[in-house]
Amino acid sequence: IARLYNTTSILAQRVNRKFKYSFDESFTDIEYKNITLLNDNNKQYGIHNRIVSKIDFIRFLLPEKIKTKDELEITLIPSIWKEIINYLKKNKIDFGETDDSINFPGITIAKLYNNQSNKYIIYMDPFTVSLNLKIIKDLFNILYNNKLDIFYLHVIFTGDVNFQTSKFKITSKLSDIGAKFSEYHGDLYKYKNIYFSIDENKMFRSKAAKQYILRIAFQLNDLDKIDIFALIDLLIDTKIIVIKSK
Repeated sequence: IARLYNTTSILAQRVNRKFKYSFDESFTDIEYKNITLLNDNNKQYGIHNRIVSKIDFIRFLLPEKIKTKDELEITLIPSIWKEIINYLKKNKIDFGETDDSINFPGITIAKLYNNQSNKYIIYMDPFTVSLNLKIIKDLFNILYNNKLDIFYLHVIFTGDVNFQTSKFKITSKLSDIGAKFSEYHGDLYKYKNIYFSIDENKMFRSKAAKQYILRIAFQLNDLDKIDIFALIDLLIDTKIIVIKSK
């Protein structure tokens, strides 16, 4: 890694001298992670590469109000757009802004105009999970007026995946691997430090077929520590998620 960092710096110096450019010859942590992202992904995902390629995107919905299990109401701060931009600038993350979206590497944050409960949505490319989960965690800590406990993400798959959706069959398969019902909600299952369920995608409307998603609940402090792909690998092994053969 150090060798790659040094090589990149030397190349920047040579380009500046030869073409009289003024590119930075050193890099922030975020910029360096972007440069090495593809290489890191290949190493990190390893046997999970096949799984990652079957994920279309990862989605976070940002409701205006959230009630905790203690009945405390947590709300989005009024200046959410400004705070997101301030965070990106402070951390020197390259971004683009339109009237209804903010885009930065692997992430789009968009406004929802026709949704009564959710005001914003975050789309994340699964190939940038290792880079962006820490950023998402930071943003959630900034954008709500109180500390969040449990939050959700949705894994949206491509059309090459089928789900087992019958609860009695899911629980039968999960009991063999030590998964249990969650203490938070009867529709959630718990495996190690991950809470999850198979849900219908309510934001997908089609008369032809229903679309299902993997919903993962997490404690915010653990967001950048949960292993999403290991969970999916396990659900494939137990035939709860089935990759279609071609």
